[in-house]
Amino acid sequence: MRIDQSMSLDKVLAQTTRICLYAEPIAHPTSPLLPLERGLHEKLRKAIRISPYRAYEGIGLTPREIFIVKVLRKVGNNVIIENRVWSGAKKQISKKVIQEVEAELVYPVLLGRDVGKYEIKWRKTYSVIIYDPKSGKILPEHKAKINYPRAFSFYFNFKHELESAANYKNYGKGQPFYFIYRMEDRVFAPAKVVWREVGTRINAAVITTLKDQQIGEKIPLPDYTCVYVPLSNEDEAYYLCAILNSMISRLVTSYVHLHPDPHVLEHFYIPKYVKTDDIHSKLVKLSKIAHKIADRDKGKLAKVEEEIDKLVAQLYSISEDELKEIRKCLAMLEGEEYEEEFEETVELPPSMPDVSLRNNVVEEKKPFNVDVVISNPLEEPLRNVYIKLTTFDNRTVERNFEEVKGEVSFPLSFEGLKAGEYKVKLTFEYVIKDVPKKVEKELTIYVKGPEVKHAERNFKIEDLGV
Repeated sequence: MRIDQSMSLDKVLAQTTRICLYAEPIAHPTSPLLPLERGLHEKLRKAIRISPYRAYEGIGLTPREIFIVKVLRKVGNNVIIENRVWSGAKKQISKKVIQEVEAELVYPVLLGRDVGKYEIKWRKTYSVIIYDPKSGKILPEHKAKINYPRAFSFYFNFKHELESAANYKNYGKGQPFYFIYRMEDRVFAPAKVVWREVGTRINAAVITTLKDQQIGEKIPLPDYTCVYVPLSNEDEAYYLCAILNSMISRLVTSYVHLHPDPHVLEHFYIPKYVKTDDIHSKLVKLSKIAHKIADRDKGKLAKVEEEIDKLVAQLYSISEDELKEIRKCLAMLEGEEYEEEFEETVELPPSMPDVSLRNNVVEEKKPFNVDVVISNPLEEPLRNVYIKLTTFDNRTVERNFEEVKGEVSFPLSFEGLKAGEYKVKLTFEYVIKDVPKKVEKELTIYVKGPEVKHAERNFKIEDLGV
């Protein structure tokens, strides 16, 4: 709703809802003021520092009219390509070349417009990359002439235009004339988290390979309209993607770093992925589900994202109630309608039996109980179940169950602890369909410290002097 500036104060008050928020610099004294409910700023500051992950801008495929090509058809081990003439280009290159080149050098190219939140919609964009697979860098001209004469000949048609291009003049002096800026071996990483370089927020997706009838299955290369994080572990990519798409990421990156460029991870801390961490594993599963349903079930996707937000909140020791307050504040600040939520959980699809901790985010220096939960999503009951927990204070807790159907839990008691993360080692043994199974992993208890009071500015409508 837009308020008419000529409207009286009484009418404005009658037609609006007002909330009292407290604005503090979110990162340092000169950073933007972030309006939130009292006490939430200190929680978010844990997320505002440099991340162990590093993001990069994609490769500089300019001039696009030369480097971006169409694949017309396959001919043996080669393909027929045609360079694309872009009507919106600043410096128009009207020369069009149709030529046969070596198919092994043709790669799918990912543009920023292809990337959405949890989804990739590739638009059949390709490029010919003459590179050395050992170094990941551009292949020297004398080797390219011998090993890849067709691709070399294709680019030779545009030698003058390529050597006149800004990227070549600024960064490519002494390099082959088909030099590509930021062409490094990291662009061939088997898994990447990618998002658009322009926009108001991060909408990230995971990409591994793309299958194409003309060139086969290949690793796509992100161009300069994309930002990407190269990774060797696919699960780690799904974990990172879930956090980048979370509400907490949206809040922090919007107010601390106002542009979704590669530097955003210098301001948003994401814990390094640990395969055995319970929360990390759940984020991987939910992120994979989100990728599967993003383009066909927006309703279910919203529920999955709610569960992701709850798990990400646990990473930063933020309770569910505090998360709801953050969600409400963010919706109001972005001009969206906010409705009070009803508790609804999204069940992960049936996979394997698991053991997790419930109520494992607790207050400092207070005795507490956590629930050890044995979950069996299978129709077949688990038999001869054995649980062994070794706590951080060197206690050993053992439990035996003849049979487990659905869910079984038991409490685990602790004295008051200082703020921090505490690991519990788990051994989980059971028999399913006469086959013995054994799982070993670590579970985590999060102990929250006291809130630190900071100087606050309380903005109210009365302060405006109306």
